[in-house]
Amino acid sequence: MTCGGKGALFIDQDGGCTELSFDRFPVTVVDRIGTGDAFTAGFFSGWLERDAPTGLLYGAAACALKYSIPGDLALISREEMLAVAAGDKGGIKR
Repeated sequence: MTCGGKGALFIDQDGGCTELSFDRFPVTVVDRIGTGDAFTAGFFSGWLERDAPTGLLYGAAACALKYSIPGDLALISREEMLAVAAGDKGGIKR
């Protein structure tokens, strides 16, 4: 579940909760349309690849990248998403 600009959380079937703050992904908002879809795509990519915390990280990175793109399509590469997720401050370039 996303919590607006504050972050996101994942609650597993046992009631355990994993949280991630979006503060680590500063970005100038160009367009917010499509950010939820970008988060979902990034989340499932990380979750299927590793686990829920990775899903939250990838989802947040994809969402941050999408904020920098006008229109509703998240035209980003996996490499861009991974760079932002890794904390590369130069990862968001538009």
